[in-house]
Amino acid sequence: DEALARPLLERAEADVRGLHPIDLANLCGGLLGLGLAPRRLLGGVVDTAAAKLADFGPVELPSLLSSLASLGVSDERLLRASADRLPDLLPDMNGRALAEFSAALAAAELWLPVALEQISDEAAEKLSFLRVADSLVLLAALAQLRWDRPPATPMLASRLAEFAPKLTAVQLGVALRALSRLPLAAACERGAAQRSLLQAVATVRLPGERSAPLGAADAAALAELCGALRHLRAEPPPRLVAHLAAVLPAASSAAAMRTLERDHRRALAKLADASLAWAGVR
Repeated sequence: DEALARPLLERAEADVRGLHPIDLANLCGGLLGLGLAPRRLLGGVVDTAAAKLADFGPVELPSLLSSLASLGVSDERLLRASADRLPDLLPDMNGRALAEFSAALAAAELWLPVALEQISDEAAEKLSFLRVADSLVLLAALAQLRWDRPPATPMLASRLAEFAPKLTAVQLGVALRALSRLPLAAACERGAAQRSLLQAVATVRLPGERSAPLGAADAAALAELCGALRHLRAEPPPRLVAHLAAVLPAASSAAAMRTLERDHRRALAKLADASLAWAGVR
């Protein structure tokens, strides 16, 4: 409730410069959970974090940067200064922290080769301890920044391929899109990782399979998966082509399109384009 949140935000804005690193990280995580992004408060968080950067630990700093990025705040000054702290923090950063830091750099489209090399090397060292979700975020972030260097990207691709049958359609779409931007990772083990992920598409539960009409989240997830397959010039499984043919007419009718948000319409347009391409129309 906005009326309830207003005094709390005003209090946080007044007190922000006295907050400790863990408090700053928790504050931004809370704002993200509430779907609030007050500009003045976030500006105060950035300034306070920059002033107290030396006090941040290996968990708080990546968490703060990731939350800020998700709230639409990518401060280059803070990110560059944070990257300078990596040599001290990396030994104690877990998989989630590595994923969060790399995702923050990717969101800002900030190319910092030394930092990317440090993060990717640390990820390769700790690969067996990384969760699948962390491996996926790391690979996607490195792909966004076009960082395709051994041993990290091939190892991350192989790690995801091990769990390919358990990945969701959204995860498969993200992983395959990453490989479309990372030739070295895609070619690892003679393309075995990419083949495993593509094979998993044939059996994965497709977004919108059990719900009608095709909602915004399902349309976006399906568009990500189809876009990745097209970027890789991969043959779509017949059931995916049939699924598109089944769900698109109702979802993209003129009457339905008039009521949809722009992102939803855009996802449906991408699906329609994929469907036509795979049908040989274009």
